[in-house]
Amino acid sequence: MDLGARILAWLRIRGITQKSLADAVGVTPAAVTAWVKGHSHPSQKHLEAIVAALCLTMVEFYGAMPEPRSSRPAA
Repeated sequence: MDLGARILAWLRIRGITQKSLADAVGVTPAAVTAWVKGHSHPSQKHLEAIVAALCLTMVEFYGAMPEPRSSRPAA
């Protein structure tokens, strides 16, 4: 999974919008869109801010993605 796809997946898992992430990281929403689409990559400083905004460690961010939660109640 490339970096942009990983960022997007974690945003979905955490229920965070690209705009909210941009605000938390201190960049424009266009910068986040560029990262997600793979047009550019965040600096190390911004990557650390992304991981912090997602309440993750770098190991968790780059590790195996959790299974998506089902919206159905367990039987």
